[in-house]
Amino acid sequence: HLIKSIEVKQQMGRPLQLYSLTDKGEHLFPKNYEGLTVDFLHDIKEMHGENSIKQLFKKREQRLINEYSPRIVHENTPSEKIKEIVNIQNEKGYMANVTKIDENTFELIEYNCPILAVAKEFKVACQCETEMLKDVLQTKQVNRICCKTDGDDHCRFFIRF
Repeated sequence: HLIKSIEVKQQMGRPLQLYSLTDKGEHLFPKNYEGLTVDFLHDIKEMHGENSIKQLFKKREQRLINEYSPRIVHENTPSEKIKEIVNIQNEKGYMANVTKIDENTFELIEYNCPILAVAKEFKVACQCETEMLKDVLQTKQVNRICCKTDGDDHCRFFIRF
């Protein structure tokens, strides 16, 4: 499922077989989206100042809130809410899991960070993700204990409802 082919008829002779990558195959080739994104963010900062970067990440934060909230709103208990956050984060590639500390306290660990290259350069990305969790989970007590951008091997949050 990595390569697809199409047959192209010619006026004379046998038809040609043209081969190309499928979407699945395309994902196997190196890309530099992160580098391009970081470069663009540096350019925006240089052209429009630090505040423009903060505004971009606040806009992303609001977009994530709008995306996540409808999925969380139907969950009633803290356990259900945090479980759905883990599901969403895993869909996005964070490789997240959660441990229940007590009835209202949870430890959320994200072993992967899909935005790590950007977050290393622009720490505001991490701050906005923490604020998004507070908003979506409807608790002010979301504390990031460690972060991959600080050299840790995962991001860890303590969340208390």
